[in-house]
Amino acid sequence: MPFKTISENYFMGRAQELQSLSRIASEAAIGTAASIFLSGQTGAGKTELLRRLFADLFHKHEDAAPFFYTVNPALISARDLSNDYLSSFMRQRLAFQQKDLSLALADELSVEDLMRLAEKLDSNWAVDILGRYLQARRAGTDPEKLFLSAIKAPHLSYFGTGVPVVVMIDNFHSIRGLYRSALEDSDDLWMLFEDALRSGHTPHLLTGSRHKLDEMFFEKTSFGSSLELVYLSGLDNSASLRLLSLFHDDSAVKTDDEHWAHFIDLFNGNPSYIKTFSQAARRHGRNLAENDLWKIYFREITSGKIYTTWMSRLKACVPELELRKASIELLRHLSRHSVSGLSDLAKTISVTRQDIDDIVDKYISRPALPSLSISRQDFHSILKAFRAHGIVEKTHSTFRLAEDRVMSDFINALYSREVLDEPLDSIEEAFIRDKAKHSEEVNVPSFKLTIPAAPRAEIIAVKALEQIARNYNVSAEITAKLQAALIDLFVSVVKQEDHGNGSFQLKFECSKETFKMEIKTPDKRLIPPASFESISDDHLHMIRKYVDDIRFEETKDYSKIILTKNLTEKVESPG
Repeated sequence: MPFKTISENYFMGRAQELQSLSRIASEAAIGTAASIFLSGQTGAGKTELLRRLFADLFHKHEDAAPFFYTVNPALISARDLSNDYLSSFMRQRLAFQQKDLSLALADELSVEDLMRLAEKLDSNWAVDILGRYLQARRAGTDPEKLFLSAIKAPHLSYFGTGVPVVVMIDNFHSIRGLYRSALEDSDDLWMLFEDALRSGHTPHLLTGSRHKLDEMFFEKTSFGSSLELVYLSGLDNSASLRLLSLFHDDSAVKTDDEHWAHFIDLFNGNPSYIKTFSQAARRHGRNLAENDLWKIYFREITSGKIYTTWMSRLKACVPELELRKASIELLRHLSRHSVSGLSDLAKTISVTRQDIDDIVDKYISRPALPSLSISRQDFHSILKAFRAHGIVEKTHSTFRLAEDRVMSDFINALYSREVLDEPLDSIEEAFIRDKAKHSEEVNVPSFKLTIPAAPRAEIIAVKALEQIARNYNVSAEITAKLQAALIDLFVSVVKQEDHGNGSFQLKFECSKETFKMEIKTPDKRLIPPASFESISDDHLHMIRKYVDDIRFEETKDYSKIILTKNLTEKVESPG
């Protein structure tokens, strides 16, 4: 229901996005509006943003009528969805005309009821649209033509009234499963939206499964070429903290702001996580130390609402009970490795590098994990389902777990409990201990440096490393090894051609136990080495000889390689 929005006080950090989307109304009025594919992390607030846009256009604008529709996956026949889509549109369009929101809420009105209402209101444009639809339905028109008649209604209303329509469809990917007259006769009716998506007077804002919509718009068709792509990122830290504070203003929850900071970072601006965690904390209604907050969070990912949400997705992806433990282990490995395919994944779960069939056979027959049998077909089916539900992402060359630290914590806890069969209290103890250690590491001083992506950039990097290591009394022997690793890394992994005007961002961090170096580039100048194929055996051997860990990370914005050296000598902070 688009008319039920959260309180204005709790809708924050989205003013710029709302203002940007609101411009689509004035653009539609002159016929230059482009349809939009609105994507973002699950829980980022895409649906709520569209609801706010509906309310804003309905109450504050006259130049475009809003229409919000959520695709109900239970409506799998074209005829049923056509009736629902058309009646929803006509209720909302007549409500906008009359400025009577209650009419939009009248779900009980059938198409025939709306026809009588349109006649009573002397809305000839509506009478014409509804009359044609009812005539086609009575004549037993082909479901495809009936569906086309319904989805053209916003455009026909524009021709009849001169008022553009901003169409907002949530969960759009579910339309892909519509069938005409038999379940096997499906998968392409959604393509009838092509003309509607290209209309500058009736722009469509679409949300849904990013993987499925990518497949629909860019792989199966060329619809994507006419869509504007908008990614809704998480709230910034300031808005996240304000939202978190609002949930606690009327409760007895008291804690230091510095404790909240760890969770602001963890939730990455996801309003759904912030709200769920806040509600769980409010139930305790007392002064909370940092360990108390981590215990609340642990219960959320092992038995609370977050657990229930993610478990329902996993069960939807893997309905077969006998495959669930295997799927959990696959996710566990994906949370620690980016992999380029089945063979690469097998390498992460096997000490051998034999032919893929042999590796899978070894994996199936591993005596320590007899319940984790999984066939090649099962594997691909599970990965496909994980991608469809936004759990796993596929870049050009790798599979990886979606960037969601809460989901990763859920998977790790589930792995310990379901696969390793560890007791919950032991898992919690280890989890709290790890988080406490991480909180201490967050406060470790770091040095950041930006250098131009030019030839011999490694010289600047190693000189900076030398000064920073000396500042922390790192031994000359360890410093020399770190410098050698850094040089080998630049020579073998960082592209030396086409430098342009880019730059590398370096971060050096020293704790009591480790010295860490991060090399990041926003334009993905690092070659994505899923299994470090881009590094020669000699270079890889030398880098690993100098450091204790090499890790690669890739996001849509940057690539990063992290080198870590365990310190064997006492390190003192500078005085």
